[in-house]
Amino acid sequence: MPDTEDALELWDRQPVERTLQYTRFCAYRDMIYLDEKGNAIKNGKAIGRRSLVKLAAKLGVSKNAVADIASKWNWTNRADAYDKYMERRIRESQEEAIIRMREMHALVGANLIQKATARLMRIPVDEMDAQDIARFVDSGVKI
Repeated sequence: MPDTEDALELWDRQPVERTLQYTRFCAYRDMIYLDEKGNAIKNGKAIGRRSLVKLAAKLGVSKNAVADIASKWNWTNRADAYDKYMERRIRESQEEAIIRMREMHALVGANLIQKATARLMRIPVDEMDAQDIARFVDSGVKI
């Protein structure tokens, strides 16, 4: 990760990299995140494989033309860096969702206990039989 906002990531457009070259890199970079029809994969998981041959065919250029640009601009390392970045972002997002879910579960649990306790406090002791008392003691020990 670069130290400043202005610093470039490997997958960003590099100085003196032409728009066409960067656009082709982006097409290569994103190949594993697209299905056969070019639609984005919904779950964010990579299912495809990057291929200079497939990219050349898609662009209507020779494989050598794409390979030369890929080599010059280090596409493999740049795409790998992007994959690691995306994997980290996805993992962080999933971890945040898990934390929110656990917080929600704790809140719901606390609300249920609060409601149950309020209702329990209104039950007169002399209306409880031995089975009720045993159940309450058993539940209280478990909590």
